[in-house]
Amino acid sequence: MTNVRWLVKGATGPKCTGATGVTGAIGRSGAFTQNCFGYWTGDQTPALTDTFENILIDAVAATAQCSGWTFSEITRAYSPTATGLYLVTYDVVVQLDEGEVASFRATLNGAEVVGSGVGVQVSTDDAEEVIQEVSRSFILEITATSQLLRFQVGTSSIGAGRGLVAGTGIATVSPSISVTITRLT
Repeated sequence: MTNVRWLVKGATGPKCTGATGVTGAIGRSGAFTQNCFGYWTGDQTPALTDTFENILIDAVAATAQCSGWTFSEITRAYSPTATGLYLVTYDVVVQLDEGEVASFRATLNGAEVVGSGVGVQVSTDDAEEVIQEVSRSFILEITATSQLLRFQVGTSSIGAGRGLVAGTGIATVSPSISVTITRLT
């Protein structure tokens, strides 16, 4: 028997290419603006119990790295220069005695920003004068450049050693509050 090799070659079919997927936005172009980082290193004991008051941030540190936001020591408020959607994060250091409560919130034109509030309570098992650090992040829609963003503190009791305190530790700067505002849209 003889070896026979068969070579069968069929017709070449058309090349098929699938549909191109959805193409989304590439992102913002230009400089990274309308963002702010600020802090404050002072102590603040609220004057009244169970009442919110503005945190006494000073203007120099409040706008440590800001583009598109200003801060006024008179109003104790941040002001935007552009409308949009922003991610706001704040971190506070508070000193409380046993059983006391401290609450923090952000306000926009005097009204509490929903979701911005955070509280801390020292349990009765803790030692006296406990230092706690709390943080909160929230999304904020700025619809007018005249809007004022403030941060506030309230405690269940008053007196020395209660309320915001400069951060502890050996860092060069240990803020009692730090604020980061990042533009999303």
